[in-house]
Amino acid sequence: MKFEIQLNFFHTIKDTNNENIYLKCFFYYFSFCDNITKYQNINYIFFSIYEFFSILLSLIMSNIEDSNKNKKMRNFLIDEERKNKDIEEAANLVVKNELKEIEAFLEQNK
Repeated sequence: MKFEIQLNFFHTIKDTNNENIYLKCFFYYFSFCDNITKYQNINYIFFSIYEFFSILLSLIMSNIEDSNKNKKMRNFLIDEERKNKDIEEAANLVVKNELKEIEAFLEQNK
């Protein structure tokens, strides 16, 4: 019974990236801890708490990695936007220079 509950908990944590499920898993884990206290197995309780915090740490680390990936993507998009603005500004300068040359040519031919 204890083993099945533990497996279900880990399975639930690993199978989803939805943040809403984390809180459900925490409540599920604490109800699981309440169930094992009935067996009075202190070592198992401490080991389960250790496993819980290990999983919590791995979730935090994966969220940090995800945020780093998001930052890299955001920086890449910002750089691309800057490049596009530079290209647009260069094109506008070329058009303005061409217009000035056309105006100068028209004034000479008057």
